[in-house]
Amino acid sequence: MYFKYINSTIILKYISYIYIFSLALHHWDVKSIRFSEVVFLLLIFIYFIGVFKKQIKIKFIKSDLYFGSFFLVNIFLVIANNFEQSRLLGLLVSFYLFMIYFIYRNLFEINDIKNYFKTIIYLSILSALLGILGWLLQQFEISTILARERSYPFSIGKEVRAYGFFTTPNLLAFYLIIGLNIFLSFKKNSMSLFYTKSLLLNLALLLTFSKSLVLYAVCLIINFYKKLTSLFLKYLSYLLIIFLILFHNFFTSFLLLDKSKDYNWLDNSYTPLNLSPLYENNNFYLYETFYTFAKIKSVNVIKDHYLFGVGYNNFKNVKNTEFPFLKDKTPHSTYLGVLSEYGIFGFLSILLIFLYSLKIATLNQNLLIIIVYFFLEGIHTDIITLKIIWIIFALIAYIKNKKIVIN
Repeated sequence: MYFKYINSTIILKYISYIYIFSLALHHWDVKSIRFSEVVFLLLIFIYFIGVFKKQIKIKFIKSDLYFGSFFLVNIFLVIANNFEQSRLLGLLVSFYLFMIYFIYRNLFEINDIKNYFKTIIYLSILSALLGILGWLLQQFEISTILARERSYPFSIGKEVRAYGFFTTPNLLAFYLIIGLNIFLSFKKNSMSLFYTKSLLLNLALLLTFSKSLVLYAVCLIINFYKKLTSLFLKYLSYLLIIFLILFHNFFTSFLLLDKSKDYNWLDNSYTPLNLSPLYENNNFYLYETFYTFAKIKSVNVIKDHYLFGVGYNNFKNVKNTEFPFLKDKTPHSTYLGVLSEYGIFGFLSILLIFLYSLKIATLNQNLLIIIVYFFLEGIHTDIITLKIIWIIFALIAYIKNKKIVIN
């Protein structure tokens, strides 16, 4: 009886902003349920109240079929595998991801889309401030969850990496790179304190000491490519992009160690130290990293389960005799991970989503760069279940459908 007094559109606007901010709260959960999931349940509830009261219309567009393909594949996998528990969990996760995309894409019809761009930027700025604060406090021996000491080949001051409220510095870097690319899509005179915000975001990203910094450099080169007038500089940009991508992939996959140096930072979190090096000469050792071993394991899993995969979150439960040091480890690759757990059909659906995103993201250069970044980051990171990317997909689909340009 109280539903008639609820203005769903106003409530939804603020809850949808809160949900985006809640995605940064990775440190806290109750039985694997995060605060963001609770907020999203509330978002769905208010959304369907609005639909029931005819304050909100549900609109379907062609893009929904592409972005819903992963969910549709999971329906098929549930049926084909006799409703196994892991398949049902995979279906639930894929439904959640699609609903993030679908609800936000419809919310953009009733709220100014620029506010969502700004919300993602503010999320990045808040995360940046928390990461920088954590790093500063750690320099004075004040430990917090905002940053952690970890032996690493690079450091500024003490060996500390910024985390913010994320569970890993790489995840903080992922959100910061998304925020920075959206930030760069706005004109300087349309964003207050432009240079201060840019400095904070870039400094926090540097303090993560993430391998993704190399991919951020690729994003910057692509972003400024259009401004180049010299043909020589354009060719040089191509070569530099290729070099950075190869550099990122090589040094993510392998450790090249000089025999004459001490590596106090090196431990079993980088590579199993009880294994022999892949290659050795008088001057250097070459070791595979955990990323490489995870891919080798993925290939072995795919050989045995290429059609349907082993099921959602089951990668860590198989082949542990052959790869004991990878027990409880994820695939660390979106493409091989999806192939391992969802089979060829799941892989094709994810490939379809990424390729379609590239195709339709041309109305906003910085969103296009973000999709390119997703492509590259997905080689060594499991990103498909990160909720923020489905909001990015919703932004791209909405802009394509409305044929609007954001700047």
